[in-house]
Amino acid sequence: MNGKFITIEGIDGSGKSTMSHYIVNKIKERGYDVILTREPGGTDISEMIRKIILDNEIDPKTEVLLFAASRREHLVKKIKPALEKGIFVVCDRFLDSSIAYQSYGRGLDEKKIININDYALNGIKPDVTLYFDVDLERGLERTQKREKNNKLDSQSLEFYGKIKNAYDNLYKKEPNRIKRVDANLEINEVEKELDNLLESLFRKWKI
Repeated sequence: MNGKFITIEGIDGSGKSTMSHYIVNKIKERGYDVILTREPGGTDISEMIRKIILDNEIDPKTEVLLFAASRREHLVKKIKPALEKGIFVVCDRFLDSSIAYQSYGRGLDEKKIININDYALNGIKPDVTLYFDVDLERGLERTQKREKNNKLDSQSLEFYGKIKNAYDNLYKKEPNRIKRVDANLEINEVEKELDNLLESLFRKWKI
């Protein structure tokens, strides 16, 4: 059996990075091997590209290409080999983030972003994407409490409004792949929602 590819998406402050660890532990409890990774990053080269992206002011088109290059390296060196070994892969951000941030946020052509990434990904898509949906103001309030934020965590309210709109639209377009998690809830309630969602996914996958 090939592993399952689960991606985690949402605006900054949605709690997706924290809850990704909960998801990994739940998969482990079922007896499956699982790895947690992230984008941009996940491999040595991809992490170097991450540093370039997050530490510098970059032309938006260059940013798209760097994300795609990082994603390709991540796919070839880590994601695909794990899936072929039957390992579950949980990834904090993937292609949906490029569409949200570079198209809706930066104003670049969505089709071109998708075409660039189609070339990089060779048809690999997530089995399921968990969209952590949080109110814009609540998400920003959470990010402001962090000790350290990167470039993408420090944008304007208008920018984050565009990102939120992007994820809402992606969810409406692909409800079979993208499953919404109400990230406005308290942590224990989010965990209960995830438990139910994961249970339904395992039934669907018959594993």
